[in-house]
Amino acid sequence: MHTLICANTMTDCRTPGMCSPHGGCVPSIARKTGIGEEKLPSWRDGSIQGMPPQPQGDVSEVEQLRARVAELEAMVKELEARPRLKVWYGSMPESNGKSNFTAILMREGGEMFEGITIERSEYPDRVRYEADNVRWLLGDIPEKPFILDYDADKHSGYKAPPRSE
Repeated sequence: MHTLICANTMTDCRTPGMCSPHGGCVPSIARKTGIGEEKLPSWRDGSIQGMPPQPQGDVSEVEQLRARVAELEAMVKELEARPRLKVWYGSMPESNGKSNFTAILMREGGEMFEGITIERSEYPDRVRYEADNVRWLLGDIPEKPFILDYDADKHSGYKAPPRSE
């Protein structure tokens, strides 16, 4: 029978089964196989299954990682504080009786007059295609719009009234 070796200190185990905080005991395969202790599996490098690897490096390295985590958390808070954008699409009547379809990029929860007009036309699907492109850029829809899915000839239906002479 072979002895047990502490996975943490790599010395003969004096308390079999009692050193789980140190990574537990492993069979002394060095004596059985003739390999040196430096080749033994260790929880420090994660080679013992189920044991997390022990952090390597000095305290300054750990402090650098903590500082980086704090920096990333600050970046996330800044991004969450920024206003979200959305696209509004619909028809807007004109004074002459016709209506143009319009797509407006605006802040979520904001007013339309604070936004920017993306596209305006009497052809609703042309405007909807541009609106969906911006929605895709914002991440609101998963796939990039395909232009042939939109009817370019669809019209609002407005016909100018006959002129009286």
